[in-house]
Amino acid sequence: MRTSHRVNATPCPLIREISKLAHTIPDIIHMEIGDFGKEFKEMHKEFIASLLAEATKEGYLNYTENNGLYELRSAIADYYKKQHNVKIEPENVVVTIGAMEGLFLSLLLILDAGDKILLPDPGYPNYTSESILVGAEPIYYSLDSNFHPNISDIATQAKKSKAIILNTPNNPTGAVYPKNVLKEIAEIAKENSLVVISDETYENIIFEKKHHTMLKFDDIRDNLIVVNSFSKSVAITGLRLGFIILPDGLSEITSKIQENIIASPPAMIQKAAVSLLENYKKITRKVTQKLKKNKDALLKKLHKLPKISYAPPKGGFYLFLNVSEYYSSSYKFAMDLIRAKRVAVTPGIGFGKNGEGYVRISYSSSYEEVLEGAKRIVEFLKEGGDKLAQQN
Repeated sequence: MRTSHRVNATPCPLIREISKLAHTIPDIIHMEIGDFGKEFKEMHKEFIASLLAEATKEGYLNYTENNGLYELRSAIADYYKKQHNVKIEPENVVVTIGAMEGLFLSLLLILDAGDKILLPDPGYPNYTSESILVGAEPIYYSLDSNFHPNISDIATQAKKSKAIILNTPNNPTGAVYPKNVLKEIAEIAKENSLVVISDETYENIIFEKKHHTMLKFDDIRDNLIVVNSFSKSVAITGLRLGFIILPDGLSEITSKIQENIIASPPAMIQKAAVSLLENYKKITRKVTQKLKKNKDALLKKLHKLPKISYAPPKGGFYLFLNVSEYYSSSYKFAMDLIRAKRVAVTPGIGFGKNGEGYVRISYSSSYEEVLEGAKRIVEFLKEGGDKLAQQN
């Protein structure tokens, strides 16, 4: 069968290549993908199971409205009022199959074929692949030494762009953007009628600083879409539930797109999420505490390596580790590490050309796996890296 040009032109993220290989190797330590280890699943699996069972018993087995259960959309609006002191209405919310579908809906909503969209480099690779999939042309802005957006880069390219994607807390760098940086971007967006898509999926996983939602900037609310998810904050990636927050008047149009993709997210998961939001702060605090413990343990182990460098993660659950003093190719580093020490990490080149020389390490597996993975990485580099890989 001949496949479409659109599909053929869409790149497959390198994360998936590494993960696919890792699943064929016994005794592998998974630090390549943004998912959670057993400890996190054990934290509240019985609570989640009870919510799903209760929703099923109550008969939540049918389609819902395309934009999601009104009860859940109302609960999300209440959450934003309490968490961020911003006012949104249930009519501004569309419930999605994770943040991934939320992002895809957003791109379909605002972009035509050939439109340019500004993306971070390094940045989450699916921003590029989803943009290409809808026929848009990705162009990139760089990050500074703190992994904050390069404002002059954005200002220069905003004039020829239709939209920009921001991501804070950031994947892959762990950076949390300060308010003054976001304010400058909001001003550029207003001046250039630039649509801002703000991916705030990791908003509750904060170790330092504070997360600032772009919804705080009233001047761009008419040109702003916020993408969010339940997956990361409460460690339930497999339930695939997220949402987007839209300007007034766009929910019905977006629901038309939703109808032709998934119709609606599963009813019982949406119902469970209503109760989940009532316990959100308690659960997200526990998840963040465990992740901080993992992060601190990882950094303590890696301090034994004199030639590595990094910007300490302020949020999320990734460390973007500079290994350029050991390897010029991040892909070769990752492949050698898998072969020699059975630890999977993601090459920085998979996040854009500016990611070369780095690898992304996820510390969301169990505490013992993080310790063991860090130990093997240290051994790998102390024992010669590529030479060690050739022996295996």
